[in-house]
Amino acid sequence: MNKVIFSEKLQAGSKTYFFDIRKTKRGSKYLRISESRLLNNKIRRKSDIAIFNDHFQDFKRIIDKMYNKLME
Repeated sequence: MNKVIFSEKLQAGSKTYFFDIRKTKRGSKYLRISESRLLNNKIRRKSDIAIFNDHFQDFKRIIDKMYNKLME
């Protein structure tokens, strides 16, 4: 099982976002972003993505660019 090193949670309406820094068995760190949302007031659906260290700078660069476009 991958170890959680650091975690943050964001509640946004009917959705909850989880940001977890994890470490693999081999010691590689990665960011896991999960979204949990309520469907039809009964079923909870969860989806997630993982961004590993070697891709994080490019991921952050694009997120920063998207943020700046949204704020224009």
